Amino acid sequence: MQAVKQTNEWVVNNTNLGIIILLIPIAASGAISNNLTELQDNIGLLMENTNSLDAVALYKAIGIAGAGGMGSHDEFDVMSVEAQKDLVVKDQSMYDVLNKKNLFETLVVLTVSFQF
Repeated sequence: MQAVKQTNEWVVNNTNLGIIILLIPIAASGAISNNLTELQDNIGLLMENTNSLDAVALYKAIGIAGAGGMGSHDEFDVMSVEAQKDLVVKDQSMYDVLNKKNLFETLVVLTVSFQF
């Protein structure tokens, strides 16, 4: 969320939101990995071990960035304040949310194809 807030101080749109969502797990994994294989494995482990508060932070970051074009969904709509409460009540992690939105798959594909 802090990265999105900092971006908003420089630009008035969400140009970096996708980059932030992509790079934070990669950077965190890089801090605990010794090679590319460990990096890829650790990204999965880190994401699988997120919790509902991480998901709420993601939703808040998306809201701060003013991201549009995400569509409306019956369950866990990114633009709904009620959805943030539901994430906690239904114990939905950031991993769960990104899987539902098919974003985790994209993160994995981009990371697996990344070469040093």
